[in-house]
Amino acid sequence: MKEAAERLSLSARHLSLIDQICEDLDPEYAEIKAHLLTLPGYQAIADQLYEGQVGRQMVLGDLLTYILAGRGYWTAGREEEAFRGYVEVIMHTVNLVWIQESILSTRPAQRQQFMERLAAENLEHFYANATETQRYQDLAGLNEEVFPGHALYRVMDSLLPKSAGVAIELLVYVYLLKRAIGYVVPLLFTQRLFRGPENFAPPDYLVLRPGGQVVGVEVGGGLGIYGAPSRGKLEQVNRFVQDTSIPVITATMPHVGYRCPTCRSWPLFCPEVVERVTGDWDGEEALISCPTCPRYEGGACPYILYRGQTEVGGDTRHYHYSHVKDSPYVQERSLRTEELRAKKLVSYFPLVNGLERLPRT
Repeated sequence: MKEAAERLSLSARHLSLIDQICEDLDPEYAEIKAHLLTLPGYQAIADQLYEGQVGRQMVLGDLLTYILAGRGYWTAGREEEAFRGYVEVIMHTVNLVWIQESILSTRPAQRQQFMERLAAENLEHFYANATETQRYQDLAGLNEEVFPGHALYRVMDSLLPKSAGVAIELLVYVYLLKRAIGYVVPLLFTQRLFRGPENFAPPDYLVLRPGGQVVGVEVGGGLGIYGAPSRGKLEQVNRFVQDTSIPVITATMPHVGYRCPTCRSWPLFCPEVVERVTGDWDGEEALISCPTCPRYEGGACPYILYRGQTEVGGDTRHYHYSHVKDSPYVQERSLRTEELRAKKLVSYFPLVNGLERLPRT
């Protein structure tokens, strides 16, 4: 995403130059601008765009979403091949976001390198106060994994574009585009709808269907991304439905949101899945049985997931197959037959639960 982000920064720089040049050329412009800068509301808006650790992950997530869903969609409506290319870009971007989060959460040495290079850029407004500076240094020197619940998790989370959340939101977007149940209206960076000073949070998407039917789609938040919606999400959905009479469906993803128990990293979408999602996948198929895949390579494909136990009485979990393929228990018991291998060696599509009963338009 480097070139896209750099071009976005050029747009921001262009706006800044317009402002500076007009201020230099026109005294009235300069007077109005000087007054604008004194307004508390203006500073509050500026703080929302970049200010220290609190909320920064939301800003970065909004910008990433804007690149893809706010401007990128212009590339998708030209022809069928362009639409396929657009979906492919989103799928690969999700993989990149997963890797970003894995680097910072599970790999202390790489996290330290990341944080040292980021700090060396001396970004303006990077720290809001001395406490944030100290907490950043504490995290940079930490030699352990960092997950939700850790004292420094929010510091780590502030460095990335709300990685887990934005990935799930983009995958639901892909599903909606491919499922073809209506026209999709992303509201990912419309955090509030206003009626005068009164406001509330809309769902993540609206789906416009024949006959004037509109359906809201809310991607679960917190633990709700991976299962039942959180209490906050339920309250948000209830308020939207009561005030608009538009029904809302909560979208959940049954096959994402887990980490490999061995390396603790997020599993990625394999090239075969990306190719099929980009192509003719219509939101029905849930997984690929890897032994039937042309990329299987006798089990050498690095994207294969093993869905099973690694010991007697152990929990059924999802592992990178490369981590467990030499386990005697896995090979001699769990995968002892071709039927078991076909069932337990898998790669998942971005399937969404909750919308499957809506007929295609």
